[in-house]
Amino acid sequence: MGNSEEKIAHKIVILCEAPDDAVFLRQLLSHNGITGFNVFPNTDLTKSKGGGNTFWTESLNSVMGDPGFRNVRCIAIVTDSDTDPQEAFAKVRDGISKTSDLPSSRTTRRLPIPDALVNIKGDDPALVVITVPWADSPGCLESMCYEAASAGNPAMAKCVEDFMVCVDAGTWANANSKAKARLRVLVSGLYEKNPLIWFRDIWDKAPGIIPIGSGTFSKLVDFFKGLKTGYSP
Repeated sequence: MGNSEEKIAHKIVILCEAPDDAVFLRQLLSHNGITGFNVFPNTDLTKSKGGGNTFWTESLNSVMGDPGFRNVRCIAIVTDSDTDPQEAFAKVRDGISKTSDLPSSRTTRRLPIPDALVNIKGDDPALVVITVPWADSPGCLESMCYEAASAGNPAMAKCVEDFMVCVDAGTWANANSKAKARLRVLVSGLYEKNPLIWFRDIWDKAPGIIPIGSGTFSKLVDFFKGLKTGYSP
């Protein structure tokens, strides 16, 4: 984003790690009729085109530099819990602490730094950080999506677990890698047309594989509904 290009059109901005996360969040909001949000992955906002959970400073500075930021009332940062939600939260807090000053039109000089996950801090703008699956659970977006997909396809999920044992992937140390492998195997087994379909294309081309209306995502849905009520009624 730059001063000559206005990308922000709503009062609430969601920042997430990567394009796949952004597609999922937009689908989740749309499916539940939740409007009034802009969703940006870090890769859309950083000059280095970097994504992941280490580019929050540059992404936030980019948001603050957008002309549409004048109307923003709340920023929500969504990141994977990975092995430890609190460690992931600490990385985001560190990124927030290194951002530039807010525009002079704001009533405070710096972005607020939340004290805890899911707790909203400040009001001009407010800022909140959440991790997925949730603040009390390790994991990532793929682990949530596998839970939702496997619930609707229990027979295939058993085959996935057999596959993980067969190739010894169940012994991998990285839980996120295991979740991504499980989801890839499940999706490949259910989508004959293109077993290597991009994650971000699933809801448009094969929407039944990962049901976006699954109760697995209910905490996220309730959280975003609350943000809309508070900041973009």
